[in-house]
Parts: sequence; structure tokens; C-alpha cells
Amino acid sequence: MESGETPDDNLILPLGLNNYCTVPRPSLVIVAGKYNAGKSAFCLNTVALNQERWGGYLDFYVSEGAELIKPKFAKLGITSAPCFRTWRKTEHFADVINPDNLSVIDYLRVDMEQSYAVSNKLFEIFNKLKTGIAVVAMQKPPGDRKLAFGGASTAFEPALYLGMDSNGSNTGWIGFEKIKIPRMYGGVDPYTLKIEYRIEAGVKFYDVHQKIES
Repeated sequence: MESGETPDDNLILPLGLNNYCTVPRPSLVIVAGKYNAGKSAFCLNTVALNQERWGGYLDFYVSEGAELIKPKFAKLGITSAPCFRTWRKTEHFADVINPDNLSVIDYLRVDMEQSYAVSNKLFEIFNKLKTGIAVVAMQKPPGDRKLAFGGASTAFEPALYLGMDSNGSNTGWIGFEKIKIPRMYGGVDPYTLKIEYRIEAGVKFYDVHQKIES
């Protein structure tokens, strides 16, 4: 069982994040990160952790083809035909997601000339959900911005908003930007928490540890 997970959790999150939040159904979850911060690893691990709980009601939408994605699954121990489905998809996600499934999207692209319009795409995904959950990876702009391209408007719908950043080659951290239902694990304010990690082969998190910022 992943650290922090309980039998009642609707969604199992990597890196022990269940210690600090609950994700209700339906929900939109945003994972915003810079290039090479670990967004794809987060999505892959989310799929791996939830395949038993969601089974045939789990869909993974990814821009990569099977030749690239199969070796990554193998590194997470998924070598036989999985119970979930993987789709190669790069746009119009609201048209295809099942409203009652767990949909993991790696990732939602933004038209850089109309970055403000991405909030409409997020609302369309959220509005499609009935009892399902959608986990959507998004790109963050350079600099110290905490939110994805599209800014504050991308935080309107999510029940959980996570920010990822890189500390250098194969290292990074993740923190909370918005939690609709927080858990105060160990008396720690989740908004002061950074969870630092290393990434092996672009897939596996290791050397995971917590850092509290005042």
C-alpha cells in the first residue's frame, strides 16, 4: 500500500501525497510542471498504482506511441496485457473520456497564442465527469510561476492542484497549490511542504523525502 493510502481513497497518488489530501468523485486533478520535472513519471506511477483499484475503468491518454510507452510500463512491473487501456491522444480529450472512469492525461497542450483559452478545455473535461476523476498534466512556464500556462484560470475547477519543479538532472520536487479536502498528517500544513525526489530512467521515483518551508 502506498504511504498515506487508505482503503477509502478514490485515487492513489505517488510520493505519499495521500497523507495530505483526499480526492472526491468527481474531481479534476492538475499536475503542473516544467520540462523534465517528472510529470510523465507522475502520470505513469498514478496509472500503475490505480490499475487494481480502477481496473477496466482506467484510461491513460498519452502522446507517445506503443514503442516508447511499453518499456516505461515494464520498469514499473507492468509487462503483461494490463486491465486498463492506453490511448495515443493529443487533443480534444473531453470528447472521448468516459465520465465514470479514471482518466490520466499526459499531457494537455496549450496554444501559446491563446494560453488563456486552456481554462475552457479544463472546464470541458471537468464538466464531462459524472463519478470519474481526471488527472491532467500541464506545462509550467519558465521562471518562478507556480501555475501552468493559463495562470490562475487553470485553478478554478481542480479539487487538487500540484506543482512540480526540477532541481537539476533527474531530481525535483512536488508541492500543493490547491487542496479542496486537506489532511493534516502529523500536524503539517500541506502548503508548507515540498516532497523532493530523484527519478530513475525517467519513470521510478526514489530517494523521496520531505522538506518543510516556513
